[in-house]
Amino acid sequence: MFGGLPRLLVLILVVIAVLYAVRQFNTLRYEQKRRQMPRAQPRSRPQPSRPAIAAEDLVVCRACGTYIAAGARPCGQPGCPQPR
Repeated sequence: MFGGLPRLLVLILVVIAVLYAVRQFNTLRYEQKRRQMPRAQPRSRPQPSRPAIAAEDLVVCRACGTYIAAGARPCGQPGCPQPR
């Protein structure tokens, strides 16, 4: 009745041990390769130039109450302060 359970536990332990061993082997192999590689000198990267941000001041339209650019066209409402 319990003959299969111990075998299953041993199988699980063997699989875990094999996975652990493979992991350790790969880690050691990676470290050896890293030590053998010549060290590269860090490159200085050129700083990207930032484009100038074009910004305009906003004014409140007395006719409709929205914010519009100072150089924008009139909103079309009577009494709009924007020049035509």
